[in-house]
Amino acid sequence: MLKTKKETDKRITLLQLFGILFVALGHTGDGVPLFSSWFPYSSFHMALFIFISGYLYKEQSETQALQFVGRKIKSLVIPLYAWYFVYAILWKILNYFDLLRYGASPTINNFLIYPWTYGPRYGITEASWFIATLFLIHIINVPLRKLFGIGKCKIKEYIYLIVLTIMGILAVIKAREIGGLPGEMSQLQSMTIKVGFLFPFYQIGHLMKKEWEKSLDSIPNTVYMATLMGGS
Repeated sequence: MLKTKKETDKRITLLQLFGILFVALGHTGDGVPLFSSWFPYSSFHMALFIFISGYLYKEQSETQALQFVGRKIKSLVIPLYAWYFVYAILWKILNYFDLLRYGASPTINNFLIYPWTYGPRYGITEASWFIATLFLIHIINVPLRKLFGIGKCKIKEYIYLIVLTIMGILAVIKAREIGGLPGEMSQLQSMTIKVGFLFPFYQIGHLMKKEWEKSLDSIPNTVYMATLMGGS
């Protein structure tokens, strides 16, 4: 039997496009203030990608956990290390010709360990923290959902969200106590705080797909946008 081509959800593609745009604008130092006074990009642009991942999460992964982890290793971890390898070579070349004096020299630690914590990297690989964080959220979510025994129980989905939200709040409190900057916290604290802060958005994305989407679609656009703009 011929496999049919999987249809792409154009809404998700558009949302990803806006997410990439917001990340780029958020790193310009507000040099391009496109709606940033209403929607500060740094307050949601990374959470948006976690939300999308949660929206695309399929509960069948809980009965195929090993296959799910294998797919995530193939789609996230292997590309992460492939790009780290390319960056390491690029760093060496640029440094050899004295074209770059930025970031740490490639070592075994900052190649294998630091993507999962937060340590000195090659400088140009700093943004890779998100890939490792997303992977950890993916693989922690499956056993946690099984531990909560969520299955088809709607109430447990919301209990799970409440627990994750509390975890996210505690992560923010801890980050503020330490200082909020990666250099002011241990490497393990840094990754734990990032996972804790972003995790609730994964479940929010899942609940959007599973429970809320149909209700929100029935809200008139004028009411929806007025509420959104008023809240901002």
